[in-house]
Amino acid sequence: MSAIVAIPPGTHHVKFLVDGEMRTSPSLPTAVDDTGILVNYLEVSADDMPPLHRVPTPTADESTTTITTPPAVPLREPSSTTTAATEQQHSSIPPSSTNTPAPLLYTAEIPSYLRDLDNLDDDRSAGYAAPPPPTLPMMLQKVILNGSSSMRDDASVLSIPNHAVLNHLATSSIKNSILAVSATTRYKKKVFFAFLPV
Repeated sequence: MSAIVAIPPGTHHVKFLVDGEMRTSPSLPTAVDDTGILVNYLEVSADDMPPLHRVPTPTADESTTTITTPPAVPLREPSSTTTAATEQQHSSIPPSSTNTPAPLLYTAEIPSYLRDLDNLDDDRSAGYAAPPPPTLPMMLQKVILNGSSSMRDDASVLSIPNHAVLNHLATSSIKNSILAVSATTRYKKKVFFAFLPV
């Protein structure tokens, strides 16, 4: 089965519905549309169109445009075993009535393949839930502040921090509406702790 469709110049997305499933053709180029679905596309330039069947481009003063379409192509050739009655029936139909397209029907119903596409998006989001975050590495689980110090007499002396906590911002839990923020910085062999109550 074949059909000729007059389309205006530009890029047009194409999707094929086969046995109720939307598929792409491997013989056409593919792209991702606005909804993230893989589709085929056609690029039609004004040079590709025959001069008799070009779609006129609208001007600023025109409110409507007319589109000339090519004559209809028969979908199948008549077989040689047609009877005289069918030949007479075909000859009684005026040729102008076979070329007129059927009037378009507009409905408020959403096609089933579009509803299925929306359900497919819901299924994807449920199937691709984010995994739980990884646990902290061992070097970040050791807290220097408020920990036991190597010098029992002087509580202001802290042990040397791990290299992984340098230049990181640390916060304490909120106690009495006060949040303590600290940063650890190293200069040569010296380590500095800066505390700022917020």
